[in-house]
Amino acid sequence: MPLAAAAVPVWRGTGVSVRRALADFGVAANSFGTSRFDRMLTGVSGLARPLLLAIRNNFCRRGRLALTVLTLAAGGLFFMTALNVRASMIRTLDRLFEGKKYDLSLTIAGMAQVGEVDRIVRATPGVRAAEAWIASEGTVPQDQKAGQAFATTQPHSAGAAHGVGVSGDRFLVIALPPQTKLLAPAIDSGRWLAAAENDTIVINTALAAKRAQMKVGNRVTFPMGPGTVTFRVVGVARESFSPPTAYIPRAFFDEIAGHTGITNNVRLVLDKNDAESIERVKGLLEDNFGREGIKVTGMTSKGESRFGFDQHMLMIYVALIVMSAMIGGVGGLGLMTTISLNVLERRREMGVLRAVGATPRALWLMLVVEGTVVGVLSWAIAGFAAWPLSRGLGYFLATTMIKSALDFSFELRGLVVWLAISLLLGAMASFVPARHAAQLSVKEALSYE
Repeated sequence: MPLAAAAVPVWRGTGVSVRRALADFGVAANSFGTSRFDRMLTGVSGLARPLLLAIRNNFCRRGRLALTVLTLAAGGLFFMTALNVRASMIRTLDRLFEGKKYDLSLTIAGMAQVGEVDRIVRATPGVRAAEAWIASEGTVPQDQKAGQAFATTQPHSAGAAHGVGVSGDRFLVIALPPQTKLLAPAIDSGRWLAAAENDTIVINTALAAKRAQMKVGNRVTFPMGPGTVTFRVVGVARESFSPPTAYIPRAFFDEIAGHTGITNNVRLVLDKNDAESIERVKGLLEDNFGREGIKVTGMTSKGESRFGFDQHMLMIYVALIVMSAMIGGVGGLGLMTTISLNVLERRREMGVLRAVGATPRALWLMLVVEGTVVGVLSWAIAGFAAWPLSRGLGYFLATTMIKSALDFSFELRGLVVWLAISLLLGAMASFVPARHAAQLSVKEALSYE
């Protein structure tokens, strides 16, 4: 890496002629003011002289300026991208969990009578409301030609008819009352289940992504339990961070499948949803169901599910924040080196400024402003690039990890925070070189080396 970094400067330096090397006076060969951009800068007025000089001096070594600005901009880009991805994920999770109106999900081994389950739940202190659902399992159908029904010849075994685990091409099927008050998912296309139906199905975005032809209006036939079933897709629910899931009317099991009045999945609304209250209700429910001979295989609160999602996503934006800190530190060191080189190259210029009346404070202020101008330039570039990069990274993570799109959110706080960091980095990086330059006497600055 050192050899690669030094190759171009060494190659250029060894190609300089003796006359040109001895005549070098420390600024670009083409003097400032020859290009249209330079003339535009010289037309800026109304600002304090140290600020005008700082802005113009930064563009004397444009290659060096570009490298420094881009390094600092990369740090800001990763920082703002991390905040934007985090805000987008939080917004998506908020929307997802907002549609889940229950506090606790309870899974029963096998099947139990709804009346018995309802009696046990109502006798448990702390439970305000409950709904009895049925969780089953289906297999993703194979794509067929347009216009044909989806079908497969490999149904599940009867023993897996009512399991809730999802693996491979299998997906979760939940039978619930269409007029449920405990689930209100956002609908991407189509509509939600209607009360008078028993052959309709709503799939979520994760399941829709598995087969392109599983869309609104199509009829799908797939294995569920010991046989195959056919439903008409009437809607697609937007559910990020969720496994492939389908929702069907509870009437299908009551009227067609011969499972009237049974359940294996209960969703509950509690009086209090803090962690301590939820744990207390869990213990009471387990005891009450156990006394009735009903085995509870699992209880999960909405808060626990949300915490699990947050922890899975935490590593992504923490990694981006750490990366931005590292790149920002490298950029700050690069800026300090740039300002130091600028001071060495412009020693005689500063001596002339001192000779015509510039105070050490004015020189110090001019160099500090140079550093802050570089910081502001890098902030502006990072701010413009953060929007498309954040959207692209969010889309990539969503489609790769959760098979869905994020609700993108641009975090304006990131712009403000990185502007403050950029100004601070610019001022700190230029402080020592500026102090050294301000302490030079006129004689030392003008002496020939």
